[in-house]
Amino acid sequence: MDFIFHGLYRPIHIISLPVVQHMRGAVIIALIWLGASLPAPVYAEPVFPKIEIGITTSDGRVKRFDTELAHLPQLRQHGLMHRQDMADNQAMLFIWPQPAKRLFWMKNTPLSLDILFFDDAGKLVHAHQNTTPLSEVLLSSEQVITYAVELRAGVMANAGINAASELVISDIMPAAQ
Repeated sequence: MDFIFHGLYRPIHIISLPVVQHMRGAVIIALIWLGASLPAPVYAEPVFPKIEIGITTSDGRVKRFDTELAHLPQLRQHGLMHRQDMADNQAMLFIWPQPAKRLFWMKNTPLSLDILFFDDAGKLVHAHQNTTPLSEVLLSSEQVITYAVELRAGVMANAGINAASELVISDIMPAAQ
């Protein structure tokens, strides 16, 4: 049975209930098809300032790294999350305005990393090597630090970075906030 309502200007024809129920499946299929044809959302990576840092090695050399700087709260919070690859000569340097003990985790980070913690004078005070990707286990600096450096897993050992290593920053950096 069809229903007809009379609107202000012309009659409005309402489709009968059995026809609507029959069309429901087609509408659902059309919506699924439209959703599947939409492009995947594009992930917007924050823009990190770039500098060069060095870390002294066991043989007295300075290993240089092309480095992204995480000096603002939103950049430190994001870090290397969602990164799929990282070269051996790349790093991320985290800087805080006040020295303190810090905690890191690998949530949303599919790369295994070496995380190096440096005090206010740039002395390496602790490190976590070959971290577990995507882990939510907290990784502590164990001591008060001002800087942390993330490298691709294995770079610390391969470059000869050890407990006597120091952070070398020669570029001018923006102030940490």
